[in-house]
Amino acid sequence: MRLSIFGLIASTSTFLGCNAANQVPVTVAVYPGAQNCTVKLDDVEQPVACAAMGKHLLEQLKIPVERQIDVSMFRMEKSHNEKDIDAVAEVIRAAGYKDVKVWRFGLE
Repeated sequence: MRLSIFGLIASTSTFLGCNAANQVPVTVAVYPGAQNCTVKLDDVEQPVACAAMGKHLLEQLKIPVERQIDVSMFRMEKSHNEKDIDAVAEVIRAAGYKDVKVWRFGLE
């Protein structure tokens, strides 16, 4: 069997394209006080207690621990602080997630 370079590229592109949705980061928004969060996956937002976020991602949503998780504050209000967002990121890391990115838009 002879496989051309174009055939290899086409088959690889098809294979990778089927899995593209699994490469999009999962977004977690933290509300002021870090009690309430939302997780956005496939354009659907779900409310989740921030303290249970890591367990929810792993056990309920079955998100692989290799998937990127982006954590940011919900809207930018003066009541936000870095400790809230860092605490939620640590909850997610404690569940075994390796690629947790914290976005600090507007935090000083």
